[in-house]
Amino acid sequence: MIVVAWDITERLKQEAILKESKSRYQSLFNDNHSVMILLDPETGIITNANQAAARYYGWPIEKLRGMNISHINTLPFEKIKAAMTESRTEQKKQFYFKHRLANGEIRDVEVYSGPIDIGRKHLLYSIIHDITARKKAEEALREREESLSITLQSIGDAVIATDIEGKITRMNPVAENLTGWRFEDARELPLQSIFHIINVHTRQEVEDPVACVLKTGKLAELANHTVLIAKDGKEFHISDSAAPIVDKDGKTHGVILVFSNVTEKYEIQKKIRESERMLNTLIGNLPGMVYRCKNEPDWPMEFVSPGSVSLTGYKPGDFYAKMNLYQEIIHPDDSQKVWEDIQKAVHQRKIFSIQYRILDVNKVEKWVHEQGQGVFSDEGKIIALEGFIRDITSQKKAYIEIENLLKEKEILLREIHHRIKNNMNTMTSLLSLQEKQLNDEKAVSALRDARNRIGTMVSVYDKLFKSDNFREIPASFYLKDLIQKVSTSFNEPEKINIQTQIQDITLDSNVLFTVGLIINELLTNSGKHAFPGDRGGNISIEFFQKEPGILVLRYADNGIGLSGTVYHGQTPGFGLKLVHLLTGQLRGSITRQGEKGTLYIITFPIQQTLKKS
Repeated sequence: MIVVAWDITERLKQEAILKESKSRYQSLFNDNHSVMILLDPETGIITNANQAAARYYGWPIEKLRGMNISHINTLPFEKIKAAMTESRTEQKKQFYFKHRLANGEIRDVEVYSGPIDIGRKHLLYSIIHDITARKKAEEALREREESLSITLQSIGDAVIATDIEGKITRMNPVAENLTGWRFEDARELPLQSIFHIINVHTRQEVEDPVACVLKTGKLAELANHTVLIAKDGKEFHISDSAAPIVDKDGKTHGVILVFSNVTEKYEIQKKIRESERMLNTLIGNLPGMVYRCKNEPDWPMEFVSPGSVSLTGYKPGDFYAKMNLYQEIIHPDDSQKVWEDIQKAVHQRKIFSIQYRILDVNKVEKWVHEQGQGVFSDEGKIIALEGFIRDITSQKKAYIEIENLLKEKEILLREIHHRIKNNMNTMTSLLSLQEKQLNDEKAVSALRDARNRIGTMVSVYDKLFKSDNFREIPASFYLKDLIQKVSTSFNEPEKINIQTQIQDITLDSNVLFTVGLIINELLTNSGKHAFPGDRGGNISIEFFQKEPGILVLRYADNGIGLSGTVYHGQTPGFGLKLVHLLTGQLRGSITRQGEKGTLYIITFPIQQTLKKS
């Protein structure tokens, strides 16, 4: 009998160690709070899962064991297979998947996976962490970042953000344009490197607003007249403010700087200031008072120019201190009319222009001229009155003096015309007496013609005497009366029918005086020669404006006519010679026809302004 004995002490020791290790692994795997699973990388079958996996996915361990990973992982199996290969070959250890729970909910997970040999099996050991909350937080942060980026891009002002050390962390396009720096180049640079600001007047550097905020922890604003010098040396007038970036615990994490280009606004304000200066200079030097007041009976002033001193003796401040001062200055007899005239203009939305009296600080009476207008709101409500008041005392006195002189002149002219008329009437009476004492028919006729001519002149003076205008007379008013008077001197006036068409125009008295004499001579001539014996007839007299600047006198009768054909120039009688002479004085022309009755056409230019009566 042969007995063979082996020493198995070492094997027993190894088996004991392996058993203890397996026990520790089972305890670590099953009792761990992290989700753990074992996978067959070839098939994707879950060979084992711990209690934490069962609780997380919502399936019993018995069901998880043997379930294919494709029931949990939302990726197509081909992609799952590729990921398992990367894990088995240790090309990649960390993965991000979306896993499906038993209730159908999809969760974001982070998976750490690597190869492990258990017994003779080559498996994948995976530890799974739910990162859904973290993903949502990251997505929210990404959206906030995107929203912040869009906001910065959209803001019309320049924006620069810095960290706690004053280094640039953000910058929008407006800030890039104003500073001349791209954000890529300015990132992490100190603000002073790109934000160079000085005082426009002193050209001295201005304190960095970000440094001021970091030092004080409070909001900081730039002083007026601050200029930013860009990278290329171009200068911009800017306004800005800087504020600390503070978390919910009050800790400062940086500074946000917001600034805008106010160069155009600065230039406009500069022009406005210059315009206001010029306006104030002009207003201050005007010979009168510029004002703005409320539309109330007391005329409470809102603005009064320095010209009030020379006009009223009161300073602008006096009108602000005593709101009814200007009402007290207006002469009591004129106060009501001033109110009524201004209210009428305001109601009609027209400019008012009025004259009235005021009493200055020394109670000296002055005449003033006020011109202004109402200021209305968009709703049409009267807000205030604005205008200008000036002293016209000297002009008013001169006007009154001239008015008195004109009245005296008018009285004198009327007296002169009256005396001339009386003298002519005396001459007419004397001629009439002389006519009655003569037996010679030719002499009597000559005296009668002379008397009619004087009567024509008397008629002019009579019209002037009765008129308010001593230079011009309505043609119709004068000539119709003259024709009627001359016709009464005919031997048998009832046998002659006179028709007149006198245009309603006003002419200088000298022109009408001459026209009247011409008509007198023509009428007298017709009365003597056109209708001999018992013969009657018609006379037509027309006086009108043929065209602008040309007057026409057309005189016609249907008497026996003149011997011969149409001719110009010399005429046999004194009266007709006088007609030609008077026509020449008017710088006119005369045409005469005398075969069938008599026709005279006298045309002459208007030497004085023609007016409608």
